Amino acid sequence: MCAKAALLVRCLAAFVVCSVSFSGWAETFEELKQLTEQGNAFTQAMLGAMFYQCEGVSQDYEQSLEWLTKAA
Repeated sequence: MCAKAALLVRCLAAFVVCSVSFSGWAETFEELKQLTEQGNAFTQAMLGAMFYQCEGVSQDYEQSLEWLTKAA
């Protein structure tokens, strides 16, 4: 991952983690993902942060970057 992309991921992940709690937002990962696929920028950022921080999913920087970029 290039330095710019890594910085973008860290900044957006930090923003989301500081802004919301992952628990209680969506009852299941699939519900959250469905909202992200419908274009909800907030949930796209949450999903990106989840992949970045390994919160309820396997850590995946590529998925994190994809969702955080869509949210931005």
